[in-house]
Amino acid sequence: MQKWEYLIVTADLERNYWRPRYVNSRELPDWRRGPTLDEFANELGEQGWELVAAPFTTGDAEFRGVAVARMIFKRPKE
Repeated sequence: MQKWEYLIVTADLERNYWRPRYVNSRELPDWRRGPTLDEFANELGEQGWELVAAPFTTGDAEFRGVAVARMIFKRPKE
């Protein structure tokens, strides 16, 4: 039976660009200067991660009303 591992990326809008801020609830260091969300997603694709969902939320109480984007990736577990 195939087993999967998952990666959840949460992005914030920073200076008109979506940038990944959290990966599996861990804040990325210097995320404001990091890659844009599309660049990050392409990097993950090169590592074998497949995007399976991309829910977008606004007014999320957890993030104090700031719009956030979440991307959920999976890849086969070895």
